[in-house]
Amino acid sequence: MRESVHDHSADVALGIGDLGHGTRHIADLPLTWVGPTDRAPETGKLIVFTAPCAIRERVLASEAASGRHPARECVDLISLLAAVRTTGGITALPRTRDREPGLRPLATLPPLPAIPLSLAISRRLAARTRDDITSAIHETWCTHR
Repeated sequence: MRESVHDHSADVALGIGDLGHGTRHIADLPLTWVGPTDRAPETGKLIVFTAPCAIRERVLASEAASGRHPARECVDLISLLAAVRTTGGITALPRTRDREPGLRPLATLPPLPAIPLSLAISRRLAARTRDDITSAIHETWCTHR
């Protein structure tokens, strides 16, 4: 996403983590551990996104992951959710996504630090337009939380 804004193939990108120069912070998203609902989760079996990924970095740097390697790496959210459901492993998701069907939050694992929800806007847009977009997204996020 970062490159899309900076190479002008996109004017606005909303993402997790640092989106590069000019990133605007929208909110901090709490992360929560999740596992399958139909069995006891295998806490040693870490399911993560492929690199680069800010959530992956937090999972692998966590106390719960100490000394462990990912059991599976996934390129997208659909495959990550399916892997947790089918393998019985665990992953971390922003709290806004922790109520996925077939998954349940796991409060027994050490907490993870929140991750920033960020906005990158192309310099091709006027400063006033960039400010208006930032305000609208921030207001929408805060209103619908």
